[in-house]
Amino acid sequence: SFNIFNRWSTLFLLGIITSLSFTIISIQFYQYFGGYIGYEQLFMFNDLLGAIKHNSHTSLIILLIISISLLLIGWKIFTKNIKITQQLSGWQKWRTPLIYFVAAVFTFQAHSQYYVIQQISELHTNEDATYNFNIETPTMYFVRSLPIFVRFMNKESYNSVAKLKVLASALKNKTKVKLPKEYHFDNFNKLLTPYPGYHHQKNILEPLLFSPDEIKKAKKEKRNIIIIALESVRAYETGLFEKEYSLTPNLDMIASQAIVASNFYSTSRTTVQAEQAFLCSALDFANKSPYSVKAGKFNGNCLPKLLSEEGYNTFWYHGYSKSFFNREQFHPSLGFNTLYSKENFLKDGYDEDLDIGWGVPDKITLRKVFKDMLIQNEAENTPFFTQILTLTNHQPFNW
Repeated sequence: SFNIFNRWSTLFLLGIITSLSFTIISIQFYQYFGGYIGYEQLFMFNDLLGAIKHNSHTSLIILLIISISLLLIGWKIFTKNIKITQQLSGWQKWRTPLIYFVAAVFTFQAHSQYYVIQQISELHTNEDATYNFNIETPTMYFVRSLPIFVRFMNKESYNSVAKLKVLASALKNKTKVKLPKEYHFDNFNKLLTPYPGYHHQKNILEPLLFSPDEIKKAKKEKRNIIIIALESVRAYETGLFEKEYSLTPNLDMIASQAIVASNFYSTSRTTVQAEQAFLCSALDFANKSPYSVKAGKFNGNCLPKLLSEEGYNTFWYHGYSKSFFNREQFHPSLGFNTLYSKENFLKDGYDEDLDIGWGVPDKITLRKVFKDMLIQNEAENTPFFTQILTLTNHQPFNW
């Protein structure tokens, strides 16, 4: 007979509950990070937990509690009814799981169709919308992101990445290797115009390795350098390009007396990837999991590192944890000698009740920076490079 409590039935029920729970969590993830959870996001598990705790996800928490409770109940039923299922015939054992399997397939199909319908509706109401032909459920997206599926189901993409790794290894180690034809010097020469002041050996085994025509080191006063990276501030919100929409009159006033770069790109909505771009002039193509998390360290010449080699003290300030996105390992590899983050604020007696959103308010952070700058100037005759990463503008805004 149809026994909903036999162990195979329970096992499929557990699978469906897990899948549905994962689907809802992944949709929440999509709303926050702009994509479903894939294999690479597993590297960011601790960071994701850190991000979730700063946002209101009451419904998600309730769902998790219910899901875990159902899983525990289901597992208890599963282990309790092993003896019962041993007495059933072969057809009786497989009939129930087969029904659940068919139901699960239709559920996933309906779920996909729901998103297709949603996208078609969006196309009719938004002329800028584009249709995504790779629509799929969060669960199937995760399965398709697994390395074994990428390798055998998307060979072109896999081979492209493999070739890039050969190029990256050659650049990293400055070794002469036989490169894939895509990176032959003849192709490369057509892509980039000559770079003033630099030359290339025109060796097909040394792609992208330019050398300066001559090296000049002028003996000039080494001035202090400060970079303030503003959280969640876009160019169009300032008065630099569309003055009638300006939200930043004080910044506009400073800009009117300064040099303004009209073509400057941080390249990512993820802050640590943007930092890599403007400090190292290197794009982070790891769109699912930042390079800082996947690689841990940056192997290259970044602004803090170059200045450190010129005798600068280099500092990085932020009001949140330096462990987020692995900055405590990644940023020293960029060339920062000192990282000052929330951990340091707490050691210095900071009261967490003063937190705004994710952490220490910018006003408190800036006061600390100014104090350290004064000490630095008075104590030693060494120039400094300081990056300040602001925080107050970061969501959520319930404060």
